Amino acid sequence: MKTDMKKIGLLFIGILIAYSVSSQDSISKLDYKLGVCTAFMGIGDASIMGFENEINYKINSYISTSLNIGIGRSINNDINNNDYFQSGLNIFISPFKNNSKNNFKIGAGYTIINETRVYSSNGTNDTNSQYNFLSRTSNAFTIIIEDEYTINQKFLIGAKLFSTNGIQEGGIISGAMLKFGIII
Repeated sequence: MKTDMKKIGLLFIGILIAYSVSSQDSISKLDYKLGVCTAFMGIGDASIMGFENEINYKINSYISTSLNIGIGRSINNDINNNDYFQSGLNIFISPFKNNSKNNFKIGAGYTIINETRVYSSNGTNDTNSQYNFLSRTSNAFTIIIEDEYTINQKFLIGAKLFSTNGIQEGGIISGAMLKFGIII
């Protein structure tokens, strides 16, 4: 009985080792990235700091897609405050293939963005100021230029330039992002 258990245990360990060795040869099609950005909202009057979570899926050597969720907040204005929450679905084309260490890609996508703005009606921050509140949800179109570099078999680093423009409302967010990722 003990000999059978040892054989089963050794067989199980052998299968695990064989699976882990074979899975190291194939690169996963899925990765997760966390991004930090600085951007401008509206017509450039509000500087913001933003964060983004993104899941990417590689369809083939030239095409990939991503799903992202992000937040942002104005960083340098005491009188006005702009915040946003956004979610988007993007598709990317990698003209030089996306199976090497460096992956340059161009993308476009659909984004839903909720912008919240609190601003002073008289432009000052005194006790007599009245504040106005504006909240709107917009459908938007995003254009992305991104470059990512695979550090090793598990980690990525990248940068992207993006512009999210409201379909009916005009410009909403434009900026640059630094991204850190892990291949799942």
